[in-house]
Amino acid sequence: MATFQSGFENGFGETDLYEDIAPSFFYGIKQRDKDKRAQALEQIYKTVEIWASRKNEEVAKKLFVEHLPTMLRLSVECPLEDVRTAFTRIVTMLKESGVKVPNVIHPAPSSFSRERLNNTFVSGVSQLEETSSAIFVEAFINQLRVPRLIQLLGYHPKYLQCFLRTHNFLMRGDGPLPYPDRHYIAIMAASRHRCSYLVSMQEKEFLEQNGDPTWLLGLNHIPTKLRNLLTLNKLLAHQPWHVRADTYKNLLVGPDSFSLGELAHAIVIMTHYHVLASFALGCGVNPEIDTPQGNCYEDVSQIPAFCYQGNPALGVIGSPSDSEVTDSDIVFSPASSSPAYVINKTEKFFDTTCVMTNGVETSSCSLMKTLDSVKDINFDPELETKEAMDREFHESRSVSDLDFKQPTSPLLTPQDLMKYLIDPKYGHEDIESNSALKDGEYSWEDHAFPLIDRLYSDIGYLLDEKFTLAYTLTYNKVGGQEDVNTQGFRRAIWNYIQAIKGIRHDDYNYREVNLVLDKHFKTYIRMVSTAGVIFLYNNFMSIIHFINWGKS
Repeated sequence: MATFQSGFENGFGETDLYEDIAPSFFYGIKQRDKDKRAQALEQIYKTVEIWASRKNEEVAKKLFVEHLPTMLRLSVECPLEDVRTAFTRIVTMLKESGVKVPNVIHPAPSSFSRERLNNTFVSGVSQLEETSSAIFVEAFINQLRVPRLIQLLGYHPKYLQCFLRTHNFLMRGDGPLPYPDRHYIAIMAASRHRCSYLVSMQEKEFLEQNGDPTWLLGLNHIPTKLRNLLTLNKLLAHQPWHVRADTYKNLLVGPDSFSLGELAHAIVIMTHYHVLASFALGCGVNPEIDTPQGNCYEDVSQIPAFCYQGNPALGVIGSPSDSEVTDSDIVFSPASSSPAYVINKTEKFFDTTCVMTNGVETSSCSLMKTLDSVKDINFDPELETKEAMDREFHESRSVSDLDFKQPTSPLLTPQDLMKYLIDPKYGHEDIESNSALKDGEYSWEDHAFPLIDRLYSDIGYLLDEKFTLAYTLTYNKVGGQEDVNTQGFRRAIWNYIQAIKGIRHDDYNYREVNLVLDKHFKTYIRMVSTAGVIFLYNNFMSIIHFINWGKS
């Protein structure tokens, strides 16, 4: 039997080459030393050149299936220029050798951004702060990729650093749960919000952590212990106010029970990925290049128009015959797509929605005037009647004036996610105003923080840091205006989201929510925070065109 020489120190037989080299083929480029990277890159080039010379043999075909998508990604999306250049050379060599190389469907990390046709590391890196570029390099050295979700968070480097400390500790640091279990729990959590982007990423990480591949066949193939989390996951994702003491108790007894530490770890992972799914969907994160949704062998420009259109109420690919939307409706977030060809048909909205010079100035000025007026409102909860406070809280949560439609039919789910779900029709329903949990009854500072930090050491401090930064982070800008006090704006968003999730603060004047947030903001925030209905490009652009990707 013929033997491939890998170009590295050892030669492997055909079977050994495929099995042994697959997980570590690119690890040589995870070097900070440029000279060592250059040696590894040259070895990879020589190895791939051998594969190309034997492209018609079965083992070579398997190797290309395994590695070509990653080579394509590294040629386009890597913070190290020498690596991008080397893999561009490899991809060019393969094409010249007659190897069929797939095409990138989505060149940019987001289909919602103004730079949606630009690659972050070629044309967009100058727009990011130097801190973000350094974080990207560190992420690449550690993971051999900079996920597109991380690229988008790079617009906010201070938050990104804080986020990664929490994320890496949760998924890769010391903790009671085994590493494969952590990633499978993340898969279950992201599936509740139909976020194919995160599911596909976590499936890859699950396998990289030596997870059992049969688990990815669906819930019937996982241990009972993990399957017991499904009800809690469903409630936390959509209606957390229905979680009861018995919900937790049932997970802590019996032969397949969790320890308190394991359960705390699992809960933080689930809620972490529920929030990440909302972010990915709400920002239109595009699929990673090396996933089935991110590349194709067809000419991208020739993909039929119906493949661009999805049902925004359902978050799945569909032809016009099975979609309730018309051609004039905006497309959905690609992060919710099933593995198919998904390209956002958004050009017309850059003509009609995004290019709004006068509208931008009007929106910015209107918000600034509102923020000024909010400062003059005197609010003393001791002087307010219960009826008045109840009315303001109720009106702040009303959807009567929003551009928001609940689905008229049961939520459809891509087949690749259905296998991870129970009760797929279960989703968000608004809690009755008088049933909301008051922060004085149970608060993060007095109750949740000390409990979670006792059960899962250090995570409480990391979460507290992230919450504090999320609440206080500001660039003091609105549109082109600088030195703006945005506290009222940020406070309204913070409290509005918590109100939707059934949490009420009696020391906050909920009148501010309707004063500061117009219907476009409230519509978008509700869509993102409930994460089960619609994520539309025009909803995103209706609020983002004067905030510059959230920098307020």
